[in-house]
Amino acid sequence: MSSVLVELDEEEAAEAIEIEPPPSCTAYSATYADGTSSEYGVRELDMPVVGDESRAFLVEVRTGDEASRMLSLLYRNGDLLGATSVLGGADVAEYEDMLAGFTEAAIDRQGQMLE
Repeated sequence: MSSVLVELDEEEAAEAIEIEPPPSCTAYSATYADGTSSEYGVRELDMPVVGDESRAFLVEVRTGDEASRMLSLLYRNGDLLGATSVLGGADVAEYEDMLAGFTEAAIDRQGQMLE
């Protein structure tokens, strides 16, 4: 799990939430120096709104028989823009619950520390 927080003015933070990933991110592959390759897929997740606004994305990576997932939630809380992520190989629904709880806890902590 990870969390990042950036202070912007409220308008910039709201604009950042609206940015769409380019269509080329939907599915792509990468070949590494050792000749192995990975297949990537990115899609938006339908999760409840966190903070004032939020968007969540799933990045799935498959390398041979191994698969991993990174769920990221970008949120705006006033003039703060935050991102939280969970990485691993478990079920997406399980990670969605974990990510939502982690993000809510991050916002609560921000309220305590930044007042």
